[in-house]
Amino acid sequence: MSSANGLYLLKEGKLFSILKNNGFYGLAKYKNKFFSACSGNNDGHSDGCIISFNYFFGEIKNINIEKKIKEQSLHDMKIWKNNLYLINSTWRYNHLDQILKFNINKGNLILNKKINPDIDFPFIHMNTLFFKKNSILVCYQNMTQHTKIPSQICEFNKDWKFIKILETKNLSSAHDVKIINKKLHVLDSDHGIFYAGEKEFYFKNKFIKGFAYDEKNYYIGTNSFVKKEYRTKMSPELAIINRKKKKVEVFKLPNIGAINNITILK
Repeated sequence: MSSANGLYLLKEGKLFSILKNNGFYGLAKYKNKFFSACSGNNDGHSDGCIISFNYFFGEIKNINIEKKIKEQSLHDMKIWKNNLYLINSTWRYNHLDQILKFNINKGNLILNKKINPDIDFPFIHMNTLFFKKNSILVCYQNMTQHTKIPSQICEFNKDWKFIKILETKNLSSAHDVKIINKKLHVLDSDHGIFYAGEKEFYFKNKFIKGFAYDEKNYYIGTNSFVKKEYRTKMSPELAIINRKKKKVEVFKLPNIGAINNITILK
């Protein structure tokens, strides 16, 4: 898990701290190497970076800084066809809104280009990517609380040309878009609603962020509503939803900071 205050491993019910005192966001795997986006020490927009590590036999090893990124507000990260895509986007800081594409060459990252999706709508703050077979979904958070514009999920072709806006339900500061079994799954973060196709799961008074799944469960990060300066000290909860029984269990994660991303290591 990545959080506002570090990178953590939850294994067999025990929580292990990997790196602390920095904010982390996206996580992605390429062969035997994992990558994570580090946003720095949360003091304004400090220098960020992409780190890498290996995961062998339940242990994390070989932590390394792959790329330093100065002008940054890093978010979701995905691997697609031997490339790493990293969202670098904010609604505050110079309206930075781009996707960094890196070639992965022998495990090393080489910046290929900076992508600005072709869109004519006043949408801002990308935070999630999802690669379909022939197109890409991008979630525009739109900072709904401030702009009053609902979050939107836009579909682009392989050349990042706009195709359409997906039909959704008045999403507010949404995150974590996925297509699972041909059905749209998304976190309506500000409303505390997880949409799993036609099914809805409610988390009252929670800002939900971070979503992963396996054959048995969904895993959702549930955060309290606090000011940004208090997010590093938060004790969020991990909600585990049994996909078959629809049963929800919630586990407190003391003092790890607001959850940003959940990834299942394999």
